[in-house]
Amino acid sequence: MKEGSIDIDFNQMTKRDSRDGTKFEVGGRMFFEAHVFGDSYTSFTTNAFLDKEGYVEPQIKKTVSSVFLDNWYWFTILFIFIGTGAYYFCKSQ
Repeated sequence: MKEGSIDIDFNQMTKRDSRDGTKFEVGGRMFFEAHVFGDSYTSFTTNAFLDKEGYVEPQIKKTVSSVFLDNWYWFTILFIFIGTGAYYFCKSQ
């Protein structure tokens, strides 16, 4: 058995994602694992995540439901305040 190295062209993996719809790169991050196989021998060698240099995560557009869920406590306080005001207004009429 002898030591060796393997060159991996990550640009080819990214191009294949665009061309064939594979998912080697997801969210600016590429995951890989390396294994060694031989006669009566197998070994898990390593794995890693590689971050794409300069990748910026896209911003999520705000929807009405996400704004409400992010601020539910303020809407609850506003509802209580309006409900209390309406109760006392109707009671005084």
